[in-house]
Amino acid sequence: MNKSLMVFCLSLILAGNAQAIYITEGMNDFPGSVSFAASAYTVGSLEIGANTITGSLSGECLADTYNCNMSVGTDSQDSFLLEVGSGALIDSLFVTTSNVEGPTGFNPSFSLRDASTDHISASLIADASSGNLVDAFLGPGIYSISMFGEQADDSGPYSLNWSIDVNTSVVPIPAAMWLFATGMLALFGLSRRKT
Repeated sequence: MNKSLMVFCLSLILAGNAQAIYITEGMNDFPGSVSFAASAYTVGSLEIGANTITGSLSGECLADTYNCNMSVGTDSQDSFLLEVGSGALIDSLFVTTSNVEGPTGFNPSFSLRDASTDHISASLIADASSGNLVDAFLGPGIYSISMFGEQADDSGPYSLNWSIDVNTSVVPIPAAMWLFATGMLALFGLSRRKT
């Protein structure tokens, strides 16, 4: 009995060493404006560790409308779903943009939502890495992520590359559970000594 309990405890400790995923948008664009729809694209369930999703955008901005993500027939918005499995949580999320080109005032923009929340996080991303865009752990569930362009002062084309690092970890086991497990081990040890 002691061996199986020790194996269980070791498996919980080592669970954080799983291989994370790396996904590149590639030829199949993550379709825009379909978050949580039946046709939404999903990258699947994230692994424990640093999961990286990359892609690119190109579109056309309209002057003085702040509209750079509705260009028909262009790759002006990437939206997709990702899943955090039971026993896991998102502890940080970083967005990096590079090769950003566009009209005056153009900015790449990022949005994170769940099915019941308008926005968990939304921000403009400069041509560099963002800080951590989640200010609290996000538990198991399905989340929508979007990258798009906005806020141009002039009309004209834009393009950029983006990368999102979603770091997940195992839900920590409460201290009470560790105390319970060590207490049970002690009881098993005493019962074996008496017999």
